[in-house]
Amino acid sequence: MQTLSACYGALPNMLGWHRSDAGGVLCRFGSALLLTGDADFGELFAFAELLGVSRVEWTEDSAVPYTPPTGWTSRSYPVLRRIGGAGPNSATIKTNFELRRCFEILCQSDAQFAREADYLPWLSDMTRRRNAGRAGAFVYADAAAACVTAKGRRSAYLSSVAVLPEKRGFGLGLALVRAVVAHPALRGRSIYTAAQSEPLAAFYRQAGFKALPQLFIITEKRNPA
Repeated sequence: MQTLSACYGALPNMLGWHRSDAGGVLCRFGSALLLTGDADFGELFAFAELLGVSRVEWTEDSAVPYTPPTGWTSRSYPVLRRIGGAGPNSATIKTNFELRRCFEILCQSDAQFAREADYLPWLSDMTRRRNAGRAGAFVYADAAAACVTAKGRRSAYLSSVAVLPEKRGFGLGLALVRAVVAHPALRGRSIYTAAQSEPLAAFYRQAGFKALPQLFIITEKRNPA
């Protein structure tokens, strides 16, 4: 939320900010509604319908059961965290390169990313955030890529970690993540990520991340039949 506010707060056509009666803050970003804090779920999804939003994202305590409302489908992922700090590995990754190469690696490595990502909006978004010091893209051995898509004063979010299919099995992904979290730009920050499978969660644990009691929840409106 801090990253979005810093990068897009002056662009009223892209973002809308709203407060819930329960104390949460809602941020509209395109077709997605991001929630931090608390909200009444009945009112939240009624509001999402009113805005024409088709996707709502937030974190929730895993001990609290959640059932999506009628017409919506939900999936949840464990949240992991580690503290960033400078180290010798940070020199092994490239940070000054054309973002096009990062996008190519991600598309070639991740079918879901290739389906959902549109190059020009992605490039515009990452360029704006990176220029504002709120994001970073990293490439290792020209075969593995990762993005820090939200960097605040105390925290950062690591996403889109991928390795080219023909380069897997050599530890490049693990070397990349270890180098990213050792980068001086992330020193002292809590670095968060969400794992979409148990093997991926095990991968992040190997890189020094620890699971938190929260879940990252994505709820999307079903397409009409």
